[in-house]
Amino acid sequence: MNTIAIKQLRDNSTITKYAQHAPRYTSYPTALKFESLKEDLSPHALTVSKAKAVSLYVHIPFCKTLCYYCGCNKLVTRHNEKADDYLDYLEKEIVSKRYLADDKPVVSLHLGGGSPSFLNKVQHTFLMYLLKKHFTFEVGAELSIELDPRNVDKTYLQNLRGLGYTRISFGLQDTDYNVQKTINRVQSTSHIADLVSEARTLGFESVNLDLIYGLPNQSEETFASTIAATKAMMPDRISLFSYAHLPERFAAQRKFAPGTLPSSEEKAALYNLAVNGFKKVGYEMIGLDHFALRSDSLAIAKHKGKLHRNFQGYTLRGDTDLIGVGVSA
Repeated sequence: MNTIAIKQLRDNSTITKYAQHAPRYTSYPTALKFESLKEDLSPHALTVSKAKAVSLYVHIPFCKTLCYYCGCNKLVTRHNEKADDYLDYLEKEIVSKRYLADDKPVVSLHLGGGSPSFLNKVQHTFLMYLLKKHFTFEVGAELSIELDPRNVDKTYLQNLRGLGYTRISFGLQDTDYNVQKTINRVQSTSHIADLVSEARTLGFESVNLDLIYGLPNQSEETFASTIAATKAMMPDRISLFSYAHLPERFAAQRKFAPGTLPSSEEKAALYNLAVNGFKKVGYEMIGLDHFALRSDSLAIAKHKGKLHRNFQGYTLRGDTDLIGVGVSA
């Protein structure tokens, strides 16, 4: 988004025109247009694919607690043993899909959820064993994972690094206690800062922080504090997601009292506050809602015209087949 586009967000007529619910732009046709098929089209897709490599996505649906804003495919439970059963089924799915790799090397792996940090160290080790047993990973493959910082300590990060993960993402969302309490996600900002520092010490190639704007009880004043805390940690990348309020679809969102959500104009102001704040300290805007330091590979690829996008997000590789495993993948 360029400067002109950002300025247009301040135009009330533009805001009013586009202030409506719509599917996320991650695919075209959008996910809401997907239909169930009686026939598996994967074999046909494999015959026409010209990709020379594979990207893997693994969905871990479990969360220990429910964040009221969340619209992800998730299963809230504190019974860790359920993940053992899940991994057993996951192996069956991996076996049924490994032919799709067709002896191509895996160049990237991403774990999303839910929260992959629900898995304990033994379960993470077993999952990596399964993946490397059934797929061939390229030397230097990019391995990334999304983490709920409330379930992570320094030894947890050490285990992930030992398993070969190179990129991690923490869900920061918002640092204001009142906002955190409203969305049922109270967490320590200093703890997250310690984890970011530890990740750098351990040699992770990249650290990302997720932020959400448009949450209940957010204001420019409170969100300015979140932006300041993010800049102080200086992650390599930042994701700035727009909160999608769909209470008719996600029951937990009905807990938000009427009038607590920012208006369209207020939400646009939160967005502009973040964009301007991050650009001032050296971040490049990547697409609509991502930022990267100018030295980051995404920013460099953007300037070279070599940036690509798939269901996992922005990527440097546009020549891979994407294989998803796990519920909803």
